Amino acid sequence: MENIKIADADFPASYIAADKAAINAQGKYLRVIRADLFLLIIGALVLVYVYPAGINRYIAIISTLLFAGSLAATLILQKNRYEKTWYGARAIAESVKTLTWKYMTCAEPFMLDTDINRVNDAFIGELNNILGKRDEIVWAITEESRLAPQISEKMKTVRALNSEQRKNIYIEQRINDQRVWYRDKSIYNRKAESRWYGWVIFSQLLAFAASISIIAFPSSPVNLTGVFAAMAAAFLAWMQTRQHQELAQSYSIAAYELDMIAEKADRILTEDELSEFVSDAENAVSREHTLWVARRDKIT
Repeated sequence: MENIKIADADFPASYIAADKAAINAQGKYLRVIRADLFLLIIGALVLVYVYPAGINRYIAIISTLLFAGSLAATLILQKNRYEKTWYGARAIAESVKTLTWKYMTCAEPFMLDTDINRVNDAFIGELNNILGKRDEIVWAITEESRLAPQISEKMKTVRALNSEQRKNIYIEQRINDQRVWYRDKSIYNRKAESRWYGWVIFSQLLAFAASISIIAFPSSPVNLTGVFAAMAAAFLAWMQTRQHQELAQSYSIAAYELDMIAEKADRILTEDELSEFVSDAENAVSREHTLWVARRDKIT
């Protein structure tokens, strides 16, 4: 029975719907920002050359359209608030996942009870509380997903196992999975931060060199200073959007906390100890995610 594999489809319908909504909103948010920054750079690029008089009008039209496209992208971001849906839906999804693991492992507040209906009602009540705190994005959860079960058969199966089996499943498929995920993401974000800083510095060096070339060759019909400055600004804006440094640090801390919690696994002998163990681990995960949401709230 310990070979039971828990997939995303085995989590409550509210998790599946919120996870899908978060992924979709994140994708739209990042695509529009990329388009916005790209149009700004291209708009600056078409203006680097002093064109003949007969072409200037067409170049002006092209640059105007590019900057208008960038403005439209900014307005789309302001109107649709994709980032709000993204982190709101992600907050719901992660809260539901934490609640689900507590339910499956019989941890507080879903300890073993002879009346399973009472436990199930308590679980549904907690789900409603989570959704109520983010009612501004509940619309993003599709009607089709709401029709799926909130307590799946796999959840019931895991809950019915003995404490040792539940502990092993939790350690392998929750704690170890999160430890690997946090560690990999921390490494990825550290590398991404260094890479984007490299692009910013490179663009600034090019802008500096372009400025020197204009001093040396004042009659040159080409001035790339503005383009390289726009590139540097765009790369900095992208770094701010992605928050690689902050994520690398918070993911590293979360992985370390889970490493320390995992060390206690061998000492778990009772249901109460398992409940405390699960609560400690889920608190560590929730702490990291709360900080993530707080950072997003701050920059939006």
